[in-house]
Amino acid sequence: MMTIYDTALRNFEAAAAILTSLQAGRINLAEEAVDALVGKPKLLLAEGYNDIGKSFGVCLPGGKKAELIPQEGETGLDLRAGSSMTWMTLEGAIPAQSTATQCYLEIEAEGESSIVADVFVRELTPGGAVDGPLNEWRIPSDGMTVFRLAMPESSEGTTNPRRIIVHLRQPPRRIILRRLAMTLF
Repeated sequence: MMTIYDTALRNFEAAAAILTSLQAGRINLAEEAVDALVGKPKLLLAEGYNDIGKSFGVCLPGGKKAELIPQEGETGLDLRAGSSMTWMTLEGAIPAQSTATQCYLEIEAEGESSIVADVFVRELTPGGAVDGPLNEWRIPSDGMTVFRLAMPESSEGTTNPRRIIVHLRQPPRRIILRRLAMTLF
């Protein structure tokens, strides 16, 4: 006969196993960028795609520039985009060996205003980039939010890594990213 203690212990072990698997699939993009900026006062970003770390990148429209500055005494980034930027993407590379069917994105941002973003998976194929369905995400100007993205299956001929794209519409001139991570499972 199973006791209350045995049931509680089994539930605890199951929860611990789930948390362990989630931690294994978590990629902290903000931390990766902060590590890439160690010893540098800032990183200048140019138009097009900018690699910032092993898994993190930012893409800017033509003719635009931005700066990425580590926050002093904190884990966070100050992203200064300048004026009249119509869009910007924050991109996280999905590891080639990943078989994830879901992705949870988390962001804690501080800015002049809330941001509306389109979130999708981009696959790089020999014929060019193929974007998955767009999903709208409202990012508050002063808090943390989580977004669940169902991952489409890879197309045949995909050259990994695929990327999770957070396409910011009309981004504010300055965004402080205190947290930016993706958890694949």
